[in-house]
Amino acid sequence: MGKLLLTVDVENWYNSRLFDTKAADHYKSWVSDLEEDLDATLELFSRLGIVCTFFVLGCELERRPTILSKIRKRGHEVAMHAYRHDMHEDLISFKSDLDRGFKVFHTLGYQPLGYRHPYFNINKQKLEILSNFFEYDSSLVPSLHIPGHYGSPFSNTKVHFYNRMMELPLTVFPYLRLPAATGWYMRNLGYSYVKFMLAKRLKSEGVAVLCVHTWEFTPKPSIKGVPNHVFKNTGKQMVKMVTNLVRELECIGAQSATCYEFLKCRE
Repeated sequence: MGKLLLTVDVENWYNSRLFDTKAADHYKSWVSDLEEDLDATLELFSRLGIVCTFFVLGCELERRPTILSKIRKRGHEVAMHAYRHDMHEDLISFKSDLDRGFKVFHTLGYQPLGYRHPYFNINKQKLEILSNFFEYDSSLVPSLHIPGHYGSPFSNTKVHFYNRMMELPLTVFPYLRLPAATGWYMRNLGYSYVKFMLAKRLKSEGVAVLCVHTWEFTPKPSIKGVPNHVFKNTGKQMVKMVTNLVRELECIGAQSATCYEFLKCRE
């Protein structure tokens, strides 16, 4: 039926614009850390027998270089999720961050082939720069604009090329361009909403792109200053939903693939 590109952003639970991260400083030492979250995610994907692309922050890879081999040993792809998890509004900041990210990856002898911008804060100027360095990008959310967050309502919803670089937009709800392809929507709007959207896209286009975060696969406590919806249904509930999603999509012919595997099969 098509390829399911289940992509994973490897970042901390407090890399967010949904709450004041300073209010969460007190809790950083006793809520699950990045490697615990990553281990839980890798274990789940091994049980499911799927391969995925992990977008890793350069600053975290710099602190924990074993992350690279840990992910690749499981058969997954590692791509870049910038160096720091910031908006990088101006091109000078963006280019500087990109250089720092490459330096970390290259120090470890690895060339990332793909990129995802933090907060999906992408534009044509940034895509132009990225197209000189990467085989693909997956930073575009062609949905209705969500004030204060993301959404490019007039962008191409299909897989397409920007210069020589393939763009893999997150899948949006057909026709209405409602966003749906992140873990937040699954945890807050329901499993059926996301499954329906992905199944429709797999049938019509032969590919669907979903983004989740490693921290979603471990339980999170109620934290003062963090809205309840941020951590709703993390841990066991998220594991169950992703397990059911993968199994049900496999039943209608979907196969998991890394982003680069999909790119190669489309050439």
